[in-house]
Amino acid sequence: MWRSGFLKLRRFWTHYGRRIFFAAVTTVLVFAAVENLVRWAGWDKLPAEQLFTDVYDPAYEMKPVGLYDRGEVREYLNQNGFRGADLPAARTPGVCHIICAGDSTTFGSNVQANETYAFLLERILFERGVKTEILNAGMPGTWIWPQIMLIRRKLLPLYKPDLIVLYTGPSFRADHLVLENARRGYLMEPVRRGLTKLAVYRLIRRLIRPPRFEDTINQYFGSRRDLSENEVRPVVQTDLTELRDLCAKNGVKLLVIPRMNSAMFDRGRAHHLRGGQEEWHRFAQGENATSFMYEVLRELKMSAFDPSDGFLEASYGASMFIDAAHFTPAGHRVMAELLANKLCTDSWLPKPCRSAEPSSMR
Repeated sequence: MWRSGFLKLRRFWTHYGRRIFFAAVTTVLVFAAVENLVRWAGWDKLPAEQLFTDVYDPAYEMKPVGLYDRGEVREYLNQNGFRGADLPAARTPGVCHIICAGDSTTFGSNVQANETYAFLLERILFERGVKTEILNAGMPGTWIWPQIMLIRRKLLPLYKPDLIVLYTGPSFRADHLVLENARRGYLMEPVRRGLTKLAVYRLIRRLIRPPRFEDTINQYFGSRRDLSENEVRPVVQTDLTELRDLCAKNGVKLLVIPRMNSAMFDRGRAHHLRGGQEEWHRFAQGENATSFMYEVLRELKMSAFDPSDGFLEASYGASMFIDAAHFTPAGHRVMAELLANKLCTDSWLPKPCRSAEPSSMR
């Protein structure tokens, strides 16, 4: 019986095999031609990819020497795709390398590069006699998990910093199961990631349902923002534990600052609260969705910094926020001053030395 089946298959291949072969080859060649045409013409590119690399990759970056053109700010990034002066490859003895990582608030959306808290922090420390070189590694649109990937893949091996200051919020992924599926390489995650490398797929997806930038960065995790604290907390614990162990393994100090929002300070002033009051601390905890991160950081024995007291006091005299999340120039200066106080008083940095020029003056 098997012999009869084999003979039928052989006869079928004899009659149709060549046609099937040439049809397959033709299909591959046509697809390759269309793929190259779409890629060459740039039809697969999203508007955000004029500045960013592959926004379908949660570990996306900004393009080296890319043009940042938002509002009144128009400037080019440095050779590694970050804002402002880059950290020098050669280490200067006695000079502390600091990386300020985070999202668009750290990057300094809608303010000039020399108005960001990373830039101002280096200036303030220099004025206090502390030799530092500081990199602004803020990556717009990210949360803690993409930031960890950036730290692991680029910031640690490229710069070997002494200290990372991370201004961050929780990643809004659905749950541990989705995260574990991605990490273990289950079928759909690598398939989706592979498809996003194809220009034809990206073009078709763009035409059928144009993705928003904030959707694409975690698109294969089914990210959503309606999660409760109980759903987010275990994911944050996983992320922070991974970050803690990663920095410890590389001998890098880490200081985490959970994100703040303008509403908590607006309402605090409306209630005539003042920084340092216990009532303000309780109030802020209820108004800020990232407050639970302080509890997680304490549980994990990680260093955290809460600048909200200083921000509240300063907000009575000047506006600290451009919008719900991003600092004004005044807000960046307050953050820089508060961070400088924290770093100097808690012995995070080497002993003061007044013999070096700051990198921002180079």
